[in-house]
Amino acid sequence: MIPDHLNDGYSSWVRGRIVRMLTPKDLNLAQKMCQEGDDFEDWLFSDPRVIGNNCFIDDDDKCEIFKRMTLMTYDVDSLKKDVQFFKDYPELSNRNCNMCRKYWLNHSTGEAVDRGDGKPLLRHAASLPACETDAGCAKGHWSNQTGISALGRSAIEHFKEFKNVGCPLPLCPVMRSNWNIMTEAGI
Repeated sequence: MIPDHLNDGYSSWVRGRIVRMLTPKDLNLAQKMCQEGDDFEDWLFSDPRVIGNNCFIDDDDKCEIFKRMTLMTYDVDSLKKDVQFFKDYPELSNRNCNMCRKYWLNHSTGEAVDRGDGKPLLRHAASLPACETDAGCAKGHWSNQTGISALGRSAIEHFKEFKNVGCPLPLCPVMRSNWNIMTEAGI
């Protein structure tokens, strides 16, 4: 299980260890070191890239960890887009399109309107959600919605949870970059 302070969407649990996503720069450096025959394992399989029980990592574990690292791609532009959407449309950032289609929503809170008995007010079949009207919705149409990715949502929620105490893993280039992006955006 990934502890809260590292659970920003950019960590994976691999064979009893927490594995952080590599930046493209770190991935290129690892590939270059490998091609040149340099010993990169001490660098690659240590904090902050691999956290937990690093005293001995057997070859099978190294292979699995490296495979996971290369499958995860850090996309700073995607996070910037998610952060900007969150900043521009905070009320939409957590809204579920299916909920909006099914119920009348209070658009300032994102919650279903209470029909008076504690149950949500169903949307009448003839009333269209905003995405199907001329007014539209910033997320686009429900069938092809945009908005915040699951990874971006995890990073934003992690930042909001820990921003008062500071970046929990400042040595990690991914977390540090995420925190810089969100701090500059004023989240």
